[in-house]
Amino acid sequence: YDDVNGLFANNTVTVKGNESAGINTTQCRYISIINNVFNNTKDGVTIRSNSDFILLNFTNNVFACQEECVSINSGFGDRWVNNTFFPNASSALVLSGGTEGFILNNRVNTSSYSQAQAMFVLIFTGGNVTGNYLDAQGPSSGYGFDIGGKNVTFLRNTLNLTTTCYRDLASNNTFIDTDILDCTNLFVREYHNAQRPFNTTLINSTGTNLTYAGSRFPITPIVVKHYVTVNTSNTYGDLVAATVGYADNDDGGCNESQTEASDTRLKFNLTEVVINGSATPAGDACEGGACNWTYSTPYTINARRTGYDTISTSLNMTYNY
Repeated sequence: YDDVNGLFANNTVTVKGNESAGINTTQCRYISIINNVFNNTKDGVTIRSNSDFILLNFTNNVFACQEECVSINSGFGDRWVNNTFFPNASSALVLSGGTEGFILNNRVNTSSYSQAQAMFVLIFTGGNVTGNYLDAQGPSSGYGFDIGGKNVTFLRNTLNLTTTCYRDLASNNTFIDTDILDCTNLFVREYHNAQRPFNTTLINSTGTNLTYAGSRFPITPIVVKHYVTVNTSNTYGDLVAATVGYADNDDGGCNESQTEASDTRLKFNLTEVVINGSATPAGDACEGGACNWTYSTPYTINARRTGYDTISTSLNMTYNY
């Protein structure tokens, strides 16, 4: 299948045997692949192309595949929306070498997944991965998201796995509002080159009884953050024009905001811990030295308003990792 500005839609592709892909091409750009069913294929879609390759629209497809459901090499602006993957022995989606990928509301579902593979392998720069549901009960090793790209935002994904949720091999990725139903480990940070500029931020994406697995580098942090919402009120209801501030356990100052008539709730994004290296606090040594967990919690939260006494409370956000 080789085309420019092409459309592949509303097809059912069934392959007998295990040696063929539903679509296999090296020459296509600006292709929409919509509403197709790829049944019993070795690979659903395999595309190897140059840097000009752009896949604008990949929507509402279903894959039942023996190996990689989709494998794309290179690309810009890839869009993957509302696709369903039933992988048997390899990854659902492998994207490598692209930029600004957009992966929205896809689902991976299998109860027979037995190989030590990753559901999604993502090696691209920039982009957004939002609202995807990964459900795989069975394998004891492997990953939900195996990430080799940088500057990617992962938002509101749901993970129900018997493996590790995330492995991050790159830098400056952000994970926000992950709904973790089950994972052996929440997060693995792993790379051999200690000089590579890593920085990973987890916001509202932790879980009770989940651990950070060991890492292979000694520098640059994982930053774990949480949303904290503060509401101000008195005996008569919401209280406007109140000033709310917070300070961490090592902060002599106070970061303040004021409530307004339209909303007396203030939402803060507070750092729980910065981890240089990984592993559990009492456990594994990181390469080049022991792991360093620096906690900002407990926080002091203050609320004040003219005519009222100042109220202060302590907030501890730490889980038992």
